[in-house]
Amino acid sequence: MSLNSAFALSDTAHYTQQRYTDENGLPQNTVRAIAPDKAGFLWLATEDGLVRFDGGSRFRHFNKSDLGISSSGVSYIYANAAHSKLFAVTDGRQVIGIDNGNAGLLSDTIAAAALFGRPLKNASQRAYMITGLPDLRMNHTVIKRCLLPVKPHAAFLITSDSVYYQEGQRPLYGLSFPHNNFQRFFVLGGQLYYMMPSGQIQGFYREEVKAMTLTGDILQHAARNGARAMALYWNPAAEEVFIYLEQACYILERLPDGRLNTRLVVRDVDFERNQIISVYYDAVHARVFLGSLSNGLYVFTRRQFSVAGSGSVADSGSYTWDKDQQALCKFNSRGRLLRKWKCRASISDISHMQLETPDRLWVGTDNGLYCLELSSGRIDTVRGLEGVPIRSVSISFPGRVWITTYDDGIFLYRNNRLTAFPLDRQKCLLSSHYIIEDNRGYCWIATNKGLFQAAQGDLLAYADKRQRYIYYYRYAKERGFQGNEFNGSCQPYTLQRDSSNISLPSLDGLVCFSPAKVTPELPGKAMFIDQASLNGKPVAYRDTLLLPHAFQQLKLHVSVPYFGDPYNLQLTYTLSEGEEDTLWLPLGSDHSLSFSTLASGSHRLRIRMINGFGKNNYTEKVVLFMVRQAYYETTWFHLLIALMLVAGTALYTRLRTYRIQQQKQALESKVFARTGQLESALASLTLSEKKLRRQARIQERLIASITHDIKTPMKYLMMLSANMSWKENEQPAPEMMARSAKAIYDASYRMYYLIENLIRYIKTHVKNGSAVMEEIDLQELVEEKIDIFNSIAAAQSTTIINKVQPDLPCYTNFQLLAVVIHNLLDNAVKNTRDGTIEVYASVYGGKITIYIEDSGTGLPPELLDWIRRHDAGNSKQEEAVSPVQSGMGLVIVMELLDMVNGRLIAENKPYAGARIGIELDAN
Repeated sequence: MSLNSAFALSDTAHYTQQRYTDENGLPQNTVRAIAPDKAGFLWLATEDGLVRFDGGSRFRHFNKSDLGISSSGVSYIYANAAHSKLFAVTDGRQVIGIDNGNAGLLSDTIAAAALFGRPLKNASQRAYMITGLPDLRMNHTVIKRCLLPVKPHAAFLITSDSVYYQEGQRPLYGLSFPHNNFQRFFVLGGQLYYMMPSGQIQGFYREEVKAMTLTGDILQHAARNGARAMALYWNPAAEEVFIYLEQACYILERLPDGRLNTRLVVRDVDFERNQIISVYYDAVHARVFLGSLSNGLYVFTRRQFSVAGSGSVADSGSYTWDKDQQALCKFNSRGRLLRKWKCRASISDISHMQLETPDRLWVGTDNGLYCLELSSGRIDTVRGLEGVPIRSVSISFPGRVWITTYDDGIFLYRNNRLTAFPLDRQKCLLSSHYIIEDNRGYCWIATNKGLFQAAQGDLLAYADKRQRYIYYYRYAKERGFQGNEFNGSCQPYTLQRDSSNISLPSLDGLVCFSPAKVTPELPGKAMFIDQASLNGKPVAYRDTLLLPHAFQQLKLHVSVPYFGDPYNLQLTYTLSEGEEDTLWLPLGSDHSLSFSTLASGSHRLRIRMINGFGKNNYTEKVVLFMVRQAYYETTWFHLLIALMLVAGTALYTRLRTYRIQQQKQALESKVFARTGQLESALASLTLSEKKLRRQARIQERLIASITHDIKTPMKYLMMLSANMSWKENEQPAPEMMARSAKAIYDASYRMYYLIENLIRYIKTHVKNGSAVMEEIDLQELVEEKIDIFNSIAAAQSTTIINKVQPDLPCYTNFQLLAVVIHNLLDNAVKNTRDGTIEVYASVYGGKITIYIEDSGTGLPPELLDWIRRHDAGNSKQEEAVSPVQSGMGLVIVMELLDMVNGRLIAENKPYAGARIGIELDAN
């Protein structure tokens, strides 16, 4: 950082100097006020908004667009009367509240109540409130009354000739005090003071004014009693008062006994030339912040270090040890060579030697570390350091050997075990020159990139595996070195004048310091996440952030108020989904974190800041990310998918079942069609079989009929004709001729009607057994048949009587019924002699029954049983004829009745004869 030439004076060499302008962090170069908050941040009032300074080059700007204020210019910063909170007032008289590293606009009511309370509101409206010195606004304002707040509801009210102390609106006391400059009043420790033009300071004690005695550094200033006027700088927000005198700035401190002490904080700085208008001093770190009217912010940090070879070593016996190429030489106090050890070929280029005990010498080389037992000449190699170039060996007491190397870091050899220590984050410790232990429990490690400090307890705990990390604090040239590179090729490598002062060689001279007076500027324990943005848009930060699924970018900014070397601020983070820690990664130099497309669910972000030395000495911030589930990860979606799968499975099953059913139906149709075809074929075959059987049966019956009913009569006619022809020379008697003629007639008659019935029977079967139904005259049909058999019956002394009433309804086939009646009458005539045959009919229940009743021999029992079984459907008529093999007439009757839906009823009368009935449909 470049400084104004007025700062390039002699004493500025005791400070590290930095300057910030609008080119490297500030929004504008006017710094009207500087105030620290409780979190450790530094707040700057500028003409372009309120600025938070985190240290290093980290600034955060709050202006009109961020706060919604009417004017970005900030006039001053003040603390409430209890000094618990900070407030900033804009040029537009709006009040900004500052809390936990953040800023926000307050309403007028809240701002007034937070400042001094309502009882002072009226008084403050009538008086000008001084908020710090110098107050540039007073140069352009006519001031008659001023108000200097002291505590809640209490303030000093100052006029041009009086001073009053009041609580609320009620004055408690007052006194006359004429003056001509309101900017010489200030409050320190609750006490009101006034600095006279001569530099004399007067204190107000109720109704008495006392001259104060100044002590301290200002008394050493050459111009203390000269004509040069002192300038007063008052920072009420920090409760600090400064006196500036001829390029020297002193802080004013109120001692317990009431005296005022002065302490030099910076000198050889021209406040007037650089237009310094605000001052803040960090006493803990000896750092001064100076705000300029037009030159930005200056930061001065007091340096803690000041800058003012033979590789032999002496033992406790006044002997000197030195190296000669690959030989180790022992000299007495006069320089005489007493003994020379020729080292093994691997021990060459000796870089360092260190006695641990009078009999043990450690020898570091470019190829490793060796331990030499002087009494026996035994040389042991330290395992683990073979081929490692050794820079130095440091032994604070026997049994603890600190080792530095070139390009391999630092080691500890203790209890016959070698421990390699972790490196710093920039790996500066790879090339370490030497390690020195001080009397305060710290180890100092010189490198080519600065001086490092580590707690001895941390190093030993790490070696014992009781600690997982080591905090290294680095001192760079800004703390007082001329350069960061220390000298590592000399022995001895340190000069300790006493137990509390150390001098280390560097390329620019000896670096001298007292460990007791060097205070490391460790990070505080305050760490904030004050900015968050999602997909480029700011969002409110909370410890739990709800994030949409598949967001593009989540960015978090971590703020830490730290004004030391940024190298010593160690921030790491890890992101895990469970309780197990993952890899810890360092934050970038801008202290921001960026994430994109996290998986749905909870993620735990852990941000850790190492606070300094010691085990588990860190501050941790935990942020929980709750990433919303994608629609395809939600329970309802899973249920929907499950439902769809079930529905799909059901639908597939149904479709599959339907298809199977369709296939089944198609197969069944094919089977049915095939079955139909087979059944048709079977029916056809059955029908053919029936026809064949019928034909066979007809043939059998024809044969039987011909054999029984035609063959026998024909044989009888043949014999009768033969008898008549053989006796042609004899003249037969007339009586004989009559009987023969009669016999021929009867036989021919019977044969004629038998043949006629057979022809009708055969015709019926030739027509496939079909019969045409018609309404017939039953009486006429019966009379016709009786006429046929009257002569035969008369020859047997039998009478046939027709008792059928005329006009009886009968609906059947005439031809078939004629055959049936003919056969039944024929049988009755055959079996009746000297008797009567009656034919009659009756109608009942839609049926007509035709009875043929005779007085003959009756029907055989076998025939009656056959007729009953046939009527019951139990006889196999197609396979057998009637049990009485006397003719085919009865079988033909049964078949013909089946064709006209008729049935045959037969029974024997009690005394003689039989009654046969033909039952037919009347309609």
